[in-house]
Amino acid sequence: MPPDIPAADEEFQRKMTSSTEQITLERLHGGCLETRLEIKRLGRHRPEELEITQKGKSQNRTFQANTWFDREPWLTACPEKKALFCFPCILFGSGGAGAWTKSGITDLQHLSDRVKSHKNSTGHKTCCLQLKMMGNVDIGTQLDDGYRHAIRRHNQTVDKNRHILGKIIDCIKFCGGFELALRGHDETEDSSNPGVFRGLVDFVAEIDNIMADHLEHSTIFKGTSKTIQNELLDTMYEVYLDEMKNEIKQANFISIQADETTDVSCKCQMVTVLRYTLNGQIKERFVSFTEAKLKTADALTNILLGVLCQFSVKEKLIAQTYDGAATMKGRVNGVQAQVKEEYPNAHFVHCYAHQLNLVMEQACSKHSRLCKVFFANLSAFAVFFSLSPKRAAALKDYCKRRIPRAAATRWNFNSRTVSVVYENVDALKQFFQSIADGDTSDDEADEPEVHYDWDDKTIREATGLLKWLEDEEFLFFLEFFHLIMPEVDLLYNTLQRRNVSVDTVYSDLRKFIGSIEDARSKVDDITSLDEPAQKRRRTAGRIEQVKAACKEACDTIIVQAKDRFESVGHIVALQLVDPREFARYAANFPSEKLPLVSEFYGMISVEQLRTELSILYKRDDFQNAKTSLDLYQFILENDLNVQVFPEVSRLLEISLTTPLVSVESERCFSTLNRIQTFLRNTMTNQRLNALAFLSIQKDMIRQEIPTFNQKVIYKFATSKTRRADFCTKPLPD
Repeated sequence: MPPDIPAADEEFQRKMTSSTEQITLERLHGGCLETRLEIKRLGRHRPEELEITQKGKSQNRTFQANTWFDREPWLTACPEKKALFCFPCILFGSGGAGAWTKSGITDLQHLSDRVKSHKNSTGHKTCCLQLKMMGNVDIGTQLDDGYRHAIRRHNQTVDKNRHILGKIIDCIKFCGGFELALRGHDETEDSSNPGVFRGLVDFVAEIDNIMADHLEHSTIFKGTSKTIQNELLDTMYEVYLDEMKNEIKQANFISIQADETTDVSCKCQMVTVLRYTLNGQIKERFVSFTEAKLKTADALTNILLGVLCQFSVKEKLIAQTYDGAATMKGRVNGVQAQVKEEYPNAHFVHCYAHQLNLVMEQACSKHSRLCKVFFANLSAFAVFFSLSPKRAAALKDYCKRRIPRAAATRWNFNSRTVSVVYENVDALKQFFQSIADGDTSDDEADEPEVHYDWDDKTIREATGLLKWLEDEEFLFFLEFFHLIMPEVDLLYNTLQRRNVSVDTVYSDLRKFIGSIEDARSKVDDITSLDEPAQKRRRTAGRIEQVKAACKEACDTIIVQAKDRFESVGHIVALQLVDPREFARYAANFPSEKLPLVSEFYGMISVEQLRTELSILYKRDDFQNAKTSLDLYQFILENDLNVQVFPEVSRLLEISLTTPLVSVESERCFSTLNRIQTFLRNTMTNQRLNALAFLSIQKDMIRQEIPTFNQKVIYKFATSKTRRADFCTKPLPD
């Protein structure tokens, strides 16, 4: 078999090296030449222990294996079916062989007649002739140098075609990796806008003589048509899915993430991502975008189940992570409930990033009227500058910063607004005062380049914003939220990381809660309300109301965070393998968490886990691990996962496989928006998935599948009959 063509799968090779029993019974007359030559080399199967008996009137008949096998060289048998077969007829599928190729012969009484009739039949003799001649070349041809020269020339052509196809695949990978459109407005030879793909192919031709010669003289296969592009994209995606299926077969546990969005063509696209661990590394793999014509729980569930059916994950699926929409998280008929009916071990995780957003929304706008008023007024600063390029340009002259607009669904965006306004209060006051006074230039500039003339609306709004910057209550809230918003940013950054694990999230959650508690204790130390008011005097009761609102916001964040993040049973069970807690667990074993393991992860032996954990907690070398991923890799590197810590390794793998956020789905949506633009809004989902995986999984293609191009070429060449040759031929001995 040529080295550049992938070998048969492992199961088939195992069968071929052991016997031809199963091979010959599977009617491989449609197999490739190499497979059939290997079957011929192995020969027919002669079972050593074969018992075929038939009851007679006076005595039982028994098949004499050695006698019959020596007499008839074409005869074979199947011990499981206890039947006789014809080896050549099975291999070449003789249509008239009947029982000799299908059900087998079990009638011993008439065996001699059946054997005589069959071996004299035309179909049997034809199959025997094909078997004898298969792989043989006429002696005259073997000695003919012209035949050998023709094969060498054919193989040289194949090498050239493979080289050219490899360069074309590289061009497509480049376009997909950087989310560039392959096709241009006009792809004719004399076009000035042929597209990025054709431009890359022409560039390769300038530095590669083989490609240049091919483009100039090829008349059969040029490789630049849209049909070839689509076929290569589909083939690449199929190779990627095959690689992912092979990885999933090796993984012990799988989790799924899903989310939906509306694309530029007003279609609802649902993305699915699978997460698992392989060789001590966390893998998050994009699967597909699927159009959801209905956004009901049943419709979305059918999409997810259809995706999961491609992979054998019945017992492996241990987690499903979605956002908090009622359709997804419903306990009775939601998507997560319906998926759990099919996959009982798939526990639902409400995305922690979405939950943190809900926590901040509850603290800053739902429970406190004063906080809600503050953020409403704060948003006016960003709106003021976003509606006018002239205002934005003038702001740049004063504070060199742009005030970002907050998003209703992303509370961490408010942190940027708070920080910019807090850090530039004096500059903003000066700017708004200059507008109110009619001073159109920056006093600090030596030679102002632009003099602005403001309209009445701008003057009116600037005067209002200036009053807020001089309001002590507003400044108090600004200073207070400047204390806690950076802590929210830090936690968001942790949740937005790739391949973040449970123990890392909970470690940062504990730090976040501690920081909010510290901020609450500092509320009384904020001095904005203690300074003498310039416009109006504050009463003591009003001061206490403002401080109480700030403390209430902190209390809401702390209570909501603990309630949402620390009461999820199957997540709490995973904290048993958090290395940061090993020192505390060594002094006080967390027995109260073991029943949770039994409740949610029945595949783990709790008693054995207790024994392994008691050893793990007391060892200093394990306590030095910073994260659960480091601990899991240490166990694998020292081969401790099979005999010493099998249950701990299993719980660690579950912990690493469970996604607490659906951030990877959001990243896929970002890729979708860059690929499916306004000018590319008619592409099918099949092409979209192929282009998306080239961008999302480009590191996997480049680093983890070094033979990606060869596999694509082989699958492309064997998918259907090609006019160009891509498969080499062996030279005769």
